[in-house]
Amino acid sequence: MNEVDIIRKIDAHMYESFLENSAPANKDTENVNPFGDTSIYWDIYMENSAIDAIKSLGINTKLITEERGEISFGEKPEYIIIIDPLDGSKNAKRGIPLYAYGISIAKYSKNPTNKHVLASLIRLLEFDEVYIAETGKGATKNGKKISPSKTTTLKEAFVSIDTASHGYDLSEYLERIHTLMTKIKDMRRFGANLIDMVYVADSRLDAMVDLRGIFPSIHVSGWHILKESGAIIIDKSGKDLSFELSINSKMSFITAGTQELADEILQIFK
Repeated sequence: MNEVDIIRKIDAHMYESFLENSAPANKDTENVNPFGDTSIYWDIYMENSAIDAIKSLGINTKLITEERGEISFGEKPEYIIIIDPLDGSKNAKRGIPLYAYGISIAKYSKNPTNKHVLASLIRLLEFDEVYIAETGKGATKNGKKISPSKTTTLKEAFVSIDTASHGYDLSEYLERIHTLMTKIKDMRRFGANLIDMVYVADSRLDAMVDLRGIFPSIHVSGWHILKESGAIIIDKSGKDLSFELSINSKMSFITAGTQELADEILQIFK
């Protein structure tokens, strides 16, 4: 069983659980996850489904997941599996059908980074769209190869911008966002970053900006699908995005279909 088979089996179990779930999404729990957010019932339910799937596979792995943090299965892990069991929880809670989950699998390392990721999967739950990336083999949506937009200028670009503060002072960041918004053709924001990321990967969006420095690395599946699609994904210094695979690690990035567009966005934030 290779890495793609593993994430497909986890996905199959999670998706079946989602279809069987009849509990309301707006039901809060008493759980507060490692990021300080109160979990809704669906968060816990989908995460439990992922854990059950991993247990049934009988593989030795370290699991990094949003609600519980880090869990070990077996004494000598072969893999690290990273799961965001429900991205867009607030959308789900409000009845907005824009939410997804993401799964990535990496070769085990004591100091793992995104460069260790071997395969990733993101499922948009209400649209039955499945994105898969395998390192060195590209990215697909429902089995068909995807590629990003060829847009090269902001004046023609549809851009996603994450402005959620989560209690942090983002005043300087928001000033740059205001400048960016005066230069783009239009803005789109779907409230679940994994969705925005795969939409850049398959050219529905031209670019995405999240330079808040607070985006958890459990969304690594979005990075991987972007990278394998051929999209540009850089940090605020303009370098190829690199980050640790850890519950405490954060991502901060600009992604675009072309280097020209990424560079134009970067100039606004320098």
